[in-house]
Amino acid sequence: MIESLHSPHIARVKALIGSRGVKERRNAALFVAEGIQSVREAITFRNEISIDTLYLTSNGRNRLEESIDVSGINTVDVSDEVMA
Repeated sequence: MIESLHSPHIARVKALIGSRGVKERRNAALFVAEGIQSVREAITFRNEISIDTLYLTSNGRNRLEESIDVSGINTVDVSDEVMA
């Protein structure tokens, strides 16, 4: 579980978020889907898009796994503090 805001995983995600991340998202051909509904929709279309990594809190994982199968997707558990 990632609990540090200084983790390389978290630094990578932060570089993609917000208006400052536009260039980075374009260069990396990546985007960040935030929130359970956006993540569910992305997973629904996983045969048509590439999902690199899901960063999930324990609550987020529980909510997601109630409604959709995340097997075969690289997932990383993170603390609530990291996601805040």
